[in-house]
Amino acid sequence: MDALRKRRLARCYARALLDVATAEGIDADLLKQELAAFAGAVQGDPVVGRILSSPRLSRHQERAIIEAVASRIGVSRVVARLLRVLADRRRLTLLPDVLACYRERLWERRRIARARVTTAVPLDERQRRAVAERLTAATGRTVHVQADVDPSIIGGIAAEVDGTVYDGSVKGQLARLKRQLQRALVLQP
Repeated sequence: MDALRKRRLARCYARALLDVATAEGIDADLLKQELAAFAGAVQGDPVVGRILSSPRLSRHQERAIIEAVASRIGVSRVVARLLRVLADRRRLTLLPDVLACYRERLWERRRIARARVTTAVPLDERQRRAVAERLTAATGRTVHVQADVDPSIIGGIAAEVDGTVYDGSVKGQLARLKRQLQRALVLQP
């Protein structure tokens, strides 16, 4: 299965799980924690992971293993039902993608965005909060900042929020100035 199809399927399962949580008044964060716990239990136990990925495993056996792990963790009936559907359709390998898509949809629904912020020097907590507040004002969404350091940007700040780049770095400004000068020189007779 190619990556695009996996992502599309994972989004469908994540959307369905979130829709069920909303319709039934179930805490969406609890379901996220249960999915993460199940994925962690399977990934944390190499024997279970190897068994579940075996093509020789019958659907009945796979379902029995899933139900045993799910009951040991204590997942809700909604998550257990999702796991059974994934197992019945031989799509349990999608679980990490389903979890990632579920988190994304939950953040979208709550109007929360992630920002990757790059600076030339590390930000202290006060600066990180100030950047988050400015990006929240610019995007209209609550922004959680992940800060990276890249001395090559020289100074200033570059941020990417949900695919939109805000580049106020010295490196970015120099690149824009270079393009403007190149265009101006091309237009000169």
